[in-house]
This record gives sequence, structure tokens and C-alpha cells, in this order.
Amino acid sequence: MTKLNSFLLFKKLNNNGLKEIYKKRIIKSIYFDNINLSMFIDSEEGIRPRYKIRIREYPNFSNEYFLEKKISSEEGRFKTTNKITLSNKNQFEKNGYFSKKYGVCKPNIIVVYQRSYYTLKNVRITFDENIKYQDYKHNNNFFREKNNVFEIKADSNGNIEEIENLIGSKNRFSKYSRGIIFLFNQTI
Repeated sequence: MTKLNSFLLFKKLNNNGLKEIYKKRIIKSIYFDNINLSMFIDSEEGIRPRYKIRIREYPNFSNEYFLEKKISSEEGRFKTTNKITLSNKNQFEKNGYFSKKYGVCKPNIIVVYQRSYYTLKNVRITFDENIKYQDYKHNNNFFREKNNVFEIKADSNGNIEEIENLIGSKNRFSKYSRGIIFLFNQTI
């Protein structure tokens, strides 16, 4: 969503009772994949089950690190989060992460952005802006996203359909996939 459209949507959501629930924060994610970019390919082709593996941190908020696995399967979408130490983080970055489905996965891109957290009619909404994709191996190779992202969180207990109608068009937006496409000119 363009910055102008984001501004207009914020105005509409505010008029309907949008409330901030957490302070804005920076999120940094290091994404892993195998040498064949199988996670990226599975994501682009809609293969299920598929996974994304990342290490997430909140640099301006805490000194904690989390190993996260996002799973898309026939049963739905799930995420597991495990707190890890700085030593574990460094070890995963150096040696990679072994996945039964994908084999050895090494860090390949870093995604950094600013996230705001809201609620509207008992539905959790996040807003991501200033998204930057960076090549893990070559820090000077980066791309700034032109779009912002509103996301309705699936674990919400409110009337999701009503919020989706307020927001309008529903589009797939994978920061990992967009980063791979922009940084490495990959397409399926």
C-alpha cells in the first residue's frame, strides 16, 4: 500500500475507533533458506506445507533474540517462537539451521522495519513501514520498499470480516519473498 493510501486508511480506521496497544518498535529479522532457495520457491508456488525460518530481534526495545518458524499447512498458518541466547544466534548465523524438509539453511537476507500495533473492534492490526531488505553477505546491497503493510492478525477474536471491509483489498505480502526478488532478481 502506498504511503498516501496508508495515510487515508489510517484516517478511516481512526474514525472507526483504532487504538494503539503497544509502542512502535523496530523489528529485525534474519531469514534462512537452503542453497536452492526452496523456502522462497515453495512460498511463491503456494506449496503446503511450507516453512519460513528466521531469527527476530527488537533492537530498540530489548536485547532478546527469537528463533521463529512460520508454518503454512492445510490446517492453517502457525508460528513457533523460541527465545535463544546471543551465543545461539551467532551459532545459527555461522553454521546455519538444519530443517528436516529443507536441509541446511543459511542466513540469506535481513529485513528491518518499523511496526505499530493497534486494535479495532477486538481485532489486532499491525502496520509496517520503512521496510528495508538487505543481502546478508553483502551489507551494501539493500533495497528500500516503497509500500507499507497493514496486517490483520489471524489470532484475533473480533470481527475480522468487518475490518477487512474497512481496509479494502487483500493482497499477499511476504517480506521474505519480496526481499529475495528485489535483492537477487529471483522469480519463479
